[in-house]
Amino acid sequence: MTEENKTLIEVRHLKKYFPIKGGVFSRQVGSVKAVDDVSFTIPEGKVMGLVGESGCGKSTTGRTMLNLIKPTSGELLYRGVDIYKLKPAEMRKYRTKMQIVFQDPYSSLNPRLPVYDIIGEAMLEHHIVANKQEMMSKVFELMDKCGLFPEQAGRYPHQFSGGQRQRICIARALAVNPEFVICDEAVSALDVSIQSQIINLLKDLQDEYNLTYLFISHDLSVVKFISDEVGVMYLGEL
Repeated sequence: MTEENKTLIEVRHLKKYFPIKGGVFSRQVGSVKAVDDVSFTIPEGKVMGLVGESGCGKSTTGRTMLNLIKPTSGELLYRGVDIYKLKPAEMRKYRTKMQIVFQDPYSSLNPRLPVYDIIGEAMLEHHIVANKQEMMSKVFELMDKCGLFPEQAGRYPHQFSGGQRQRICIARALAVNPEFVICDEAVSALDVSIQSQIINLLKDLQDEYNLTYLFISHDLSVVKFISDEVGVMYLGEL
């Protein structure tokens, strides 16, 4: 395999079953196979689109990949390392390498924090910056790259439009210098005119930072525009 086509992410036989409980003693009577034996690879610097109707398991796949939801079985290899076998302290290192941009920018932002804290707190937590002054400098730089103005850093999420909030979410994801970003329906809650702006922003950022994306969506036209490869999910299967 050539250097420029190196595999960054490899998903092997990933399964996530949610139990169905019933009866007087709430015993498990079955399971919902949200993700059922899914396997794929994403080369470094590429975009894989994941499409399917609502409820097919796309978002569960993305969240399980990041270990935000514990898998029932399977492997997630990040540069050959199975992150599901890592201890919490080891997993912490990989948290900065893999980030997610959620569908609803408002519910994924803390309404009590100003933008500079939303974007910058992870930098301090993971020792990416040495102090608050360096953090603010990096926050201003990221805001500028994501189409926001430095003077907006002291504002709160409710003072922004939907498109601006999603830009804040993207800046927050980039704050810890990730290599892999999952965009979980990142534009589906936005107006069509704003969608194209966010898609173009994601493309520009990918080129600048050599990012690898898993782009989850139910909109085929958006996925076709941004993706190098497309996987279709149906009833938990790819």
